[in-house]
Amino acid sequence: MHAWHGKMLLVDLSKSSVRTEALDRNTLAAWIGGRGLGVHLIRDFITLDPYDPSMPLIFAVGPLCGTPAAASSRMSVVSRSPLTGTIGESSVGGSFPQALKSAGYDCVIVSGAANKPVYLEIIDGTATIR
Repeated sequence: MHAWHGKMLLVDLSKSSVRTEALDRNTLAAWIGGRGLGVHLIRDFITLDPYDPSMPLIFAVGPLCGTPAAASSRMSVVSRSPLTGTIGESSVGGSFPQALKSAGYDCVIVSGAANKPVYLEIIDGTATIR
């Protein structure tokens, strides 16, 4: 597994669309880790109201995720807090961070609001909203 894949998945629930975009390697190196990458990416949306459906929820993994390093199956979840208006970040573990990295993505940015319950399925690097 590579330290970085250089890809992010953009999910718009309002449009029921999914697309992949490249992540610049210099950005990944400058903002190391899921927390750094997530905070860097959320800055583009900081003027949005926290309750705006366009305000993203960012799931980002770091370069050690998926490696044999101890406690490396972690990811950061980043957005803007509706309570304080500041950037909020949480570190989570489990199997999802490693699965995301194995699928070939460094982060997933989810925005919008679906008109019915949906889920995101990622199989062999292909993402679909179901």
